[in-house]
Amino acid sequence: MWIRLIILIVCVFSVASCGDYAALEAIDENRKMADSLFIVRKDTLNKSFEGVCDSVYKIHYDRAVDSIKQLRIEGIKDLIEPEN
Repeated sequence: MWIRLIILIVCVFSVASCGDYAALEAIDENRKMADSLFIVRKDTLNKSFEGVCDSVYKIHYDRAVDSIKQLRIEGIKDLIEPEN
């Protein structure tokens, strides 16, 4: 009885794991395809990313400068009119 149960459990686990190999092969094939597409489109992607980075950099730079200016203005006001 126990031997049949153990054999049944082993069979179920071995059949259930068969799908995992197909999934792993599909993942590996997808990774290879993505790598080849990236290599082909690398120059175009770099130019696109540079454009996006430049526009985001300008926004963040302007915010940082405005923030620093505001801190400096508050510091000057504190020097002119010290709090009691």
